Amino acid sequence: MKIPDLGRYGFAPADLPIVEKLQRAGAAPACGEQRRRSGIREEQASPSLPAGDGGLDFRWPDVPGAVRSQVARFVDAVTSTLAGNLLGIYLHGSLATGGFNPQRSDIDLLVVTGAAVMAETKRCLVEMLLDLSGRPRPIEVSFLREADLIPWKHPTPYALHFSESWRNRYEDELRSGTWVRWNEGARDDADLAAHITVARHRGIHLAGTPVREALPPVPWQHYLDSIVADLRWAWEQAQRDPVYLTLNACRVLAAVAEGQVLSKTEAGVWALGLLPEALRPVVRWALGEYRGAPAGSISPAEIEALFHHVMATASAWSNWPAAGLLDSGALR
Repeated sequence: MKIPDLGRYGFAPADLPIVEKLQRAGAAPACGEQRRRSGIREEQASPSLPAGDGGLDFRWPDVPGAVRSQVARFVDAVTSTLAGNLLGIYLHGSLATGGFNPQRSDIDLLVVTGAAVMAETKRCLVEMLLDLSGRPRPIEVSFLREADLIPWKHPTPYALHFSESWRNRYEDELRSGTWVRWNEGARDDADLAAHITVARHRGIHLAGTPVREALPPVPWQHYLDSIVADLRWAWEQAQRDPVYLTLNACRVLAAVAEGQVLSKTEAGVWALGLLPEALRPVVRWALGEYRGAPAGSISPAEIEALFHHVMATASAWSNWPAAGLLDSGALR
């Protein structure tokens, strides 16, 4: 493993040889000790972020310092915990591709390991994430084992996943002691085809092996299947997050029509040059909402009209059916 240059984040590496020896002996250091090494404390306050001012559209080079510090603490903690089993850490999503809004965006990460991760180590990682996620931004991360990536499989197996939607479940399992069974059974996720594609095309290498050496190429049809499945989920959640639905529909259209791997904001801007004029106000509205500069309002019928148009167009250009989506009436 290449030990990452943590000096670029403003701190020195943890004592990796000691951690590696303990892990190889089957006993990781106490999780609280690893959090202290990484500067993660239960009582620490969330750093402040820019208030909504219409200019919330960042990517990694110009991200607010509080977010960069949060990512740095994540890299330090994961490096300390996994030690010699770590192959690499990678940013994907809006923080890598652009369009990151520090008031609403998640921090999206992938971690690749060389071997399986022990349940005790997973417990340390989850406890760290419960402390760090949301301070200031939510973290979504998947831990992937090299042997599960090569040869490629879809849906893709994963060793551990964390997002805020899993917080209550993990807290319950840590309290009850059922975390000891975290290595029982296999888990996979169709979303990983999209995450890995974005990481290979647009991702940010944070530690370890370069991204294209650690993550395999994904067949284009698997990428399409993945983003369409996510769009199907967004359609079911349309009333809760119509902005996500609108911009993801644009992303699907860009992928199917021109083979582009775009962020949500990039796809929205791209769609403004392709969609009929009557449908463009919906995209302009979604872009404004996503960037923190809302302008007016849009009716559910207008969002649904855009969605029907995108699904019908994409269905004509690809080999996946849109009929089940068009008939579900999620906005009614």
